[in-house]
Amino acid sequence: MRRAARVVVVALAFVAAMAGVLLGDLFYRPLPTRSGHYRFLGLHQQAEVVRDDLGTAHVYARDLHDLYFLQGYVTAQDRLAQMDALRVEARSRLGATAQQQVARASPALRDALDAYAQGVSKLISQYADARALPGELVLAGRDPPAWEAADSLAVASWYLELLRPRSVCAIAPAARTLKGMPILAADLYDDMPKPGWYEIGIAGGDVHAVGVSLPGVPGIVAGHNGWVAWALAPSVRPGPDPVATVDGILQGSTAVSASGFTSAMFRSAVAACVADLQGHAGATERGRTAIVPVDRAAIIGGPARAAALTAPLGEARGIDTEAMRLLLGVPPAGSTGARLIVDLAEVDTSKLVLSEGVSGQRASPHYRDQAPLWEIGAERALPFSRAAMRPEGDLVLRPD
Repeated sequence: MRRAARVVVVALAFVAAMAGVLLGDLFYRPLPTRSGHYRFLGLHQQAEVVRDDLGTAHVYARDLHDLYFLQGYVTAQDRLAQMDALRVEARSRLGATAQQQVARASPALRDALDAYAQGVSKLISQYADARALPGELVLAGRDPPAWEAADSLAVASWYLELLRPRSVCAIAPAARTLKGMPILAADLYDDMPKPGWYEIGIAGGDVHAVGVSLPGVPGIVAGHNGWVAWALAPSVRPGPDPVATVDGILQGSTAVSASGFTSAMFRSAVAACVADLQGHAGATERGRTAIVPVDRAAIIGGPARAAALTAPLGEARGIDTEAMRLLLGVPPAGSTGARLIVDLAEVDTSKLVLSEGVSGQRASPHYRDQAPLWEIGAERALPFSRAAMRPEGDLVLRPD
């Protein structure tokens, strides 16, 4: 009897061990290659992806096609399961409307959407061929199809509904800051599937920007380009146009002034706050561009939080990134989002934290690794220049 029991125990332990190995393999196989030199079909010219010490990908390309191609590719490396969940929900809501949106896109926007879709689709194809799809998709029996431009616009459309009213963006004017340049701070809360926002740096063509992006959509929705800092906020009126919004984000990323960025975003009817190196700050309000005087704070977003920040921000002196962090306080418990603080006087001292982490892969060391910082209202460095990075990996890709 005891011998039979021992056999059962040993058998159960063996089954458990094998299940652990199989599950571990499911979640380890999709982890991205971080270093090396590879030929890469789909690129026009040689490009590079540098991963910093928290796993954030910084893409360096030589033209806009390769830039958005690789943005789609590296985002899918880290967030494919989340992206697939987003598009399934978004396309079910929009139906044929998503394809109609693509038809309205300008040639430049369509090129960016197509390049991004090609990058995501390449990753999907590679994972499928190597039987390395993320464990969540395998366990759900999901074989994701190629990504389409319509998927990106559908996700953007849904996102415009998910950005929570408690989100807020505040700008400390140059006259009130320690270094004499504006500081932009933004809390962006959402109800999208975890892990939420995605941090990335993109440089190629005339674009060089860093910040947070929406997984599945090209461009950066909150960040800076060294000249201008920006962040989107809850819509100022119902029914913002996802085509104009994504187009505005892509155009605005090359702006060198606050007025240039707000002009790019004008048609989108999405609220945004912006500050520039000239000390100007601005915001879109009810679809109109409004550049506020340099000696006044600019605050937009949820009425309660905006009201709470107005007096302390308007009265403070010698504001730095730490002071802005203290003004924002600790994020609500259990919230999903991102916090961005950009100091235009010295952009490499800017800060960012995600409520989860860069990676959506459970076996990655960067899965939920930023959650402890988020929970106490702290941030980590947001490097812009390569000199400020602590590289974890360097991937050089050559066109095939």
